[in-house]
Amino acid sequence: MNRPLPILLTAFVIGLVLNHHLPFRGGMNFALGAVSALLAVLFYLSYLAPDKRPEKGGLLLSWLLFVCLGYLYAGAFSPGQNKPRDLLSLADGRSVRLDGVLEKMPVFLPDRTELLVRAEQYLAREEIRSVSGRILVRLKDRPRARLSCGDRLLWMGSLRPVTNFKNPGGFDFENCMALKDVYVTGWVSDPRLLTVIGRSGPSLSGLIEDSRLHIQNFLDNHATPLAASLYKALLIGERGGIPGPVQEAFTRAGVTHILAISGLHMGMVAWVAYALGMWLIKRSPYLLLKFSAFKIAALFSIPIVLFYGAMAGMSPPSIRAMIMVSVFLAAVLLSRQWDIYNNLAIAMWAILLFSPAALHAPSFQLSFIAVFSIVFFYPRWQDWLGRKREDPLTRLRPRPFPVVDKLWGLFLISAIATMGTAPIVAYHFHRLSIVGLLSNVIVVPLVGMLVLPLGLISVALSPISLKLADMFLQAGSLILTAMVKVIDFFAAWPFSSLWVAPPYLFEILLFYAGVLLITMVSRRKAFRWCGLTCLSIILVVKMVDAYQQNHSGMLKTTFLDVGQGNAALVQFPGGKNMIIDGGGTLSGQFDIGERVIAPFLRAKRVQTIDYMVLTHPHPDHIGGLIFLLDNFKVKEVWTNGDRVETEAFARWQQAVSHKGIPHREFNAGSRCAFNINGVMVDVYGPSGAMAATAAQDALLNRRSLVLRISYGRRHLLFPGDIDAFRESELLQRGYVVKSDVLLTPHHGSNTSNTPDFIQAVAPDAVVFSVGQFNRFSFPHPAVVGRYMKTGRSIYRTDRDGAITCLTDGHNLQIERFSR
Repeated sequence: MNRPLPILLTAFVIGLVLNHHLPFRGGMNFALGAVSALLAVLFYLSYLAPDKRPEKGGLLLSWLLFVCLGYLYAGAFSPGQNKPRDLLSLADGRSVRLDGVLEKMPVFLPDRTELLVRAEQYLAREEIRSVSGRILVRLKDRPRARLSCGDRLLWMGSLRPVTNFKNPGGFDFENCMALKDVYVTGWVSDPRLLTVIGRSGPSLSGLIEDSRLHIQNFLDNHATPLAASLYKALLIGERGGIPGPVQEAFTRAGVTHILAISGLHMGMVAWVAYALGMWLIKRSPYLLLKFSAFKIAALFSIPIVLFYGAMAGMSPPSIRAMIMVSVFLAAVLLSRQWDIYNNLAIAMWAILLFSPAALHAPSFQLSFIAVFSIVFFYPRWQDWLGRKREDPLTRLRPRPFPVVDKLWGLFLISAIATMGTAPIVAYHFHRLSIVGLLSNVIVVPLVGMLVLPLGLISVALSPISLKLADMFLQAGSLILTAMVKVIDFFAAWPFSSLWVAPPYLFEILLFYAGVLLITMVSRRKAFRWCGLTCLSIILVVKMVDAYQQNHSGMLKTTFLDVGQGNAALVQFPGGKNMIIDGGGTLSGQFDIGERVIAPFLRAKRVQTIDYMVLTHPHPDHIGGLIFLLDNFKVKEVWTNGDRVETEAFARWQQAVSHKGIPHREFNAGSRCAFNINGVMVDVYGPSGAMAATAAQDALLNRRSLVLRISYGRRHLLFPGDIDAFRESELLQRGYVVKSDVLLTPHHGSNTSNTPDFIQAVAPDAVVFSVGQFNRFSFPHPAVVGRYMKTGRSIYRTDRDGAITCLTDGHNLQIERFSR
């Protein structure tokens, strides 16, 4: 068995996946995992004797043992096993005073500073008690004092548990933070509420963070803001300072991967360290005669590579590259043969044994799949495309255009990496770059041969000579700025990147199986047909999926969890779609449309929004719609005609006018009815009693559009944020509001939801669209009590997640996303 590690690793990974989908928890998991590990290792070591070779039965038994080991290991070390219960008990949105130790250097963002703090004490007037657990503290603006890793901080702010937006297709933020052992976030509204009460002593982690701080300060003081932000990402993995438009350009051009610390960076550091070690050794004749120069240089390089890996942030790509480079250097040191597949397996083993849940992290998957794809497919595709089929004598002759050959090789590597990672990128990020095949041919050599070496040299020289370091940094910054121009050029191409629906898991497996089988065509032609069959099945599934979506006879309505706001998707029979409001935040810093609603729409295979309804232009209703206007095909917009002097509304108007989208405004006191594929939509226009202005929030709420959607004998009511006055007005005008499902007016405010209105609607199910620990304390307890007295089924988006109502016009089915 020349490559035992990849085979056993495959079994271990299968066990991890099985545990994720069929979890088994309990106190025995750790013991069972330890016993399985011991048996598996002993069984495998028994085959290391020179006179023994594993038989098929032994291999199968060993493989099954490692499947069990993976399953039990994932259960024993799954995220959440050691949640900080005492800290979570304080995470209810109230203000608390805590002290703790700063574990990493601050991350400075445009509007806030993020601190990773290990809490130690909870300080209240009546008690002081010990607490434990990591907190991601978000501080408004910049801290008043200089912070260093290991500093003891005293701060006052609010705590909240780390939670996801509970919608299908959403980003799993909880799991992402659990991998960092963070289950609580904190918010400090004023920098004066955070003080340093103790300075840390020297430590290895402090040395690493001080090195990172030195590099950040050097770059900030000697490079332009853009070059400094990009160099911080390239050299130490700090990407928080990169401007949003620049990140978007990198994504559209398909070159975001160069900002992640990976094999290119580690290889460059190892090469520089190895060359420096060789230079130092050659200065000593004694060492040259006594020891192997190659081995001493390798030994000299390993700690430098490990230190740089720690300084780079220890992300999965950097850990993978650090381990692979270290194993290669160790192979040189020990005079052992180096195998890329075993090396990849060692790196993967190291990460998964430390954190089994890392298997589900996008960065982990993309890092290993990209490297494996290049290693496995590049020589085979080269041979397949004829490069190695030439006559041996012809290959000995000089190539007429060697530069063309190099560019072809880069293009082929780019194509293979893009192909290998495309399903994973589409699954996690719902986006694919089309121009990445070309842009990487230019950008990757620029980074690897010029930008990165100049940056590393300047940073290495900065403690010795700032003048010399600045000279190299300015040269690198000049090339980096030119590279950004090239990236902007590719990003500006029409359809440079495409938003796509996330593939199903079986589609991903079929894709990889198809590509692997087609690549093996040189062995058996039957493989080609099997591979083509796998890819054809994917196309058939896509066609059937599109047919079912456009020929459904059901009305499906989903009330989304968008925090404190409203957003709903109505899917009509025949495939038409309506969005009613789009959520949003008061600050506008977090884009609900991009981060929450768009992933949900793509997960539901929605590409066209036939009707976009804005009930009224408040931030928690309009904020998420702007991204949808820019990135989805919107056929028609409905509003109440109100205009306000806010940035969000100005962007909304600009997006609608720029795309020339038909805009229907409903007049005060109007009532319009629309038949959409057999579904009646009644729209009740705004109240005509008052004129809304930007300063009159209550009047904006009152003038909300009200929609009643009817399919057969089933009805749903969307009243926006109307108040008690408007509720009374609707009843006085004789409008029909009787409905089976009611989205509560104004998120369950006590200024709405009057007993008369509730009696007139008489809903069977009531939906509160509210955010957890929201500042308005919605829904009001008195309002909840009114609905509970009537015996209605109550649903809340902060607790139940997305609420889906499905009806054929007769039966009504309601489902919660969170059970």
